Amino acid sequence: MTKNFELCFSEALDQVESRIDAMGDPDRVEADRTAAGLQLTLGTGDKIILSAQPALEELWVAARQGGFHLQWRNDGWYCSAVDKALWDLLLQLMDINLTSCDHGLAL
Repeated sequence: MTKNFELCFSEALDQVESRIDAMGDPDRVEADRTAAGLQLTLGTGDKIILSAQPALEELWVAARQGGFHLQWRNDGWYCSAVDKALWDLLLQLMDINLTSCDHGLAL
């Protein structure tokens, strides 16, 4: 990693939080900072948690669908297990969670 881990993690949380806030519908998804990272609460009540794993220099995403470990690659967080960048992974997880309720999120 060429950049400082904590800086990269913090910037990722800032970007995710900004994108969620820009959606403008807290009834569908809301972002809240926690001491450990960022918690996304979906309209279904499901949660997606983003947390730092500094010893491994990984960003972890926990969701109903499972846990995902992301590494810093080419100026972004990437999960090789599912071949997705952080935002693409979050969009997929949010869509999967939200399609089960009456008000799906079209992004």
